[in-house]
Amino acid sequence: MDLDGALAAHADWKIKLRAAIDNHENIDVAKLSKDNCCAFGMWLHGEAKQKLAQFKAYPVCVEAHAGFHREAGKVGQLINQQKYEEARKALGVGSAYGTASSGVGVAIQRLKKESGL
Repeated sequence: MDLDGALAAHADWKIKLRAAIDNHENIDVAKLSKDNCCAFGMWLHGEAKQKLAQFKAYPVCVEAHAGFHREAGKVGQLINQQKYEEARKALGVGSAYGTASSGVGVAIQRLKKESGL
């Protein structure tokens, strides 16, 4: 797994969600809210669980990743409800989404460092 790519893919969600707000597009909230639908999540719950579960950073990363997807799903719900200004605020600095996004980034970096990947 390319952990730098996983970092970039999760950072890209902010861009995708902002584009959905701007273009009034619907989001697949059910899929976005699950932490095992993206490539990184599938890897975390599959191959990584077998290879990296012994590292302290692994369960922290799993939880941070799940938290990110929960918060992203909440933003997606606001978008689907056409609450575009609320969705914009939910992506802002100091928001639960922002905290979760930073948290998953830090967790991925720690997993990368601890595991040597």
